[in-house]
Amino acid sequence: MILIAILIACLILAILDLVRAITGVPVRHTWAKLALVLALVLTAACGRSVPQRPEPVPAQCDSLCFAPCNTQLPKWTPANPDDPAAWDTLGPQVIKPGQLQLQQCELRRQACDTCIQRLRVAGVLL
Repeated sequence: MILIAILIACLILAILDLVRAITGVPVRHTWAKLALVLALVLTAACGRSVPQRPEPVPAQCDSLCFAPCNTQLPKWTPANPDDPAAWDTLGPQVIKPGQLQLQQCELRRQACDTCIQRLRVAGVLL
């Protein structure tokens, strides 16, 4: 801002020299006006307040948040599909591993939700 004020002052001085050279009339009161304008520009530049940077917030989320969920359920492979006892293998082969996968996905979702809520409280996210 100060450089701009100096450039403006140099431009005004050049114009004043040009006016004096063309008209042959000395410009006396213009120096006072120039000093006033320069003082106003300099004080306007010095009076500005610089906004403060906000405190940094650690925006790193838990690595669980970025791990993809396994949505592929294990295949049900009974030894003899025609045997009625084959249904007994459905739980240990498919349902129990599926429950474990859902629990892991819920842990990942909770890690992401915790991170997002922390960033909202800190004002990083709206």
